[in-house]
Amino acid sequence: KFDNEFNENDSFCYLAKLLENINSPNKLAPAVIHSDLEQYRYIVEDLGDVHLLDLLRAVQADKALTGEETDSGIYGLYEPVLDDLILIQSRLRDTFKQNLVHSKPYDYELMRIWESGYFRQRFLNDFALIQKAYSTLEDELDLLARRATAVDANYFIFRDFQSTNVMYHNNHWRYIDFQGARTGPLQYDVASLIYDPYARLSLTQ
Repeated sequence: KFDNEFNENDSFCYLAKLLENINSPNKLAPAVIHSDLEQYRYIVEDLGDVHLLDLLRAVQADKALTGEETDSGIYGLYEPVLDDLILIQSRLRDTFKQNLVHSKPYDYELMRIWESGYFRQRFLNDFALIQKAYSTLEDELDLLARRATAVDANYFIFRDFQSTNVMYHNNHWRYIDFQGARTGPLQYDVASLIYDPYARLSLTQ
C-alpha cells in the first residue's frame, strides 16, 4: 500500500468494474461475485488454469517437432490479445482515475525507486553481492528514466501485462492481476507482452 487510502483489494474491484463496463463482445476481466472490502475479502469468478503461456509453449513445441518455419500459430495467439489491449487502453484513457487506485503513476520517481532502485538492491547488492558505489550507473539510470518520462504517460497501463496474466476461458481471452494498473506510457504494456521473460519469443516472432 502506498501513501493513500486505497489498497490492492480496492484497486482490483474498481478496475474489474471498469473492465466490465467496456463495450466488448466478450468479458475481459473476472467478475467480482461478492466483495466486503472492509474485511479485505472478495469472491472472484474462476477462469480456470489455461494461460497464454501454456498455449504458446504448445505451439512452440509443435513448431520445433514439425520443423515448421511459419509463426502463424503464435500470431494467432497474440493478435487478439493485442486487439483487446488496444480496446482497453483506448476506452479507459478518459475513464480511469489514477486517484482511485493504490498504485503510483509510472513516472520518474517510480522508475528510480521501484525499478532501477529495486534492481540495484535486489540484484546487484543481494544476489550478485556487489557492494560498491555506482556513480556511473546512477547517471545512466537517471538519463534512462528522464528519457522514458519524456513521452506521454497519461494512458491506462496494466503494469504487469504478460502471458501468465492472460487466461483462455470458454474460448475467449480474459485478463487478471490488474490491481497494479496505473497511468503510464502507452508502449509499456505492449513491451511487457512482447519481451515477456516467461514466453521467450524469438526476434523473428
